[in-house]
Amino acid sequence: MNIVLMSLIIGFLYGTYDLFLKLSAGKIQSNLGAVLCQTISALFALVIFLYQKQTGRIFQMIVALPGILAIVAAGISIGSALILILTVLANPDAKASVIVPTILIIRNVTVILWGILLLKENLTLVKSTGIILSLLGIYLISF
Repeated sequence: MNIVLMSLIIGFLYGTYDLFLKLSAGKIQSNLGAVLCQTISALFALVIFLYQKQTGRIFQMIVALPGILAIVAAGISIGSALILILTVLANPDAKASVIVPTILIIRNVTVILWGILLLKENLTLVKSTGIILSLLGIYLISF
């Protein structure tokens, strides 16, 4: 499938995910909400994995310790973020239209910085400009 199309679909799914987070916030305890959300996510991924394995779409099983450690760290990161966002969005004054874009902008800037610092990716003028404009965007959407 086309990478750009997949990116658009993923963006739409994340946006829908954020909507459901706001709808659930304050109606379920944050830690329990995080557990339920992650459990459903894990079960859904397991069903897809088993289907792909059954239909022969997984040709080679790759499991290495660095991959396991990285995915554990990713799980801790997303679990922590999920608990915190549910806590923040439970505040009646929290506007999802400001909170979620702010989080996503900081997420994007963080990925760029990790890429530069740890993965030795280049910091170009365009990336630098994008970071500055993104941070300016946080300021603009907060009004």
